Amino acid sequence: IIPLKIKEITQLADSKDHLALANICQARQKRDCQIQSLIKAFDKDPQQMGSLLLAIELLVQKSNFKEAVRYFQIYYSQPGALAAARALYAQALTE
Repeated sequence: IIPLKIKEITQLADSKDHLALANICQARQKRDCQIQSLIKAFDKDPQQMGSLLLAIELLVQKSNFKEAVRYFQIYYSQPGALAAARALYAQALTE
């Protein structure tokens, strides 16, 4: 984890590095770390829409609906957004 964190701090980490960090965070049950790493993976590579959607799902599970809605807006502004995610979006909006 130390090499990945150094790459992240020095802003040399790419989307794969952020995904690897997200996996480590998941294994250690550090949800906030996992969410932030998934979002950073998407920021580095907008093709990583699955990463952003997983981060949104985790935010909804944590009842962090305001932030989930913010990222849903980003998600749906991208081409290729899955219509199946709309139910999760509706849940976040109603909470």
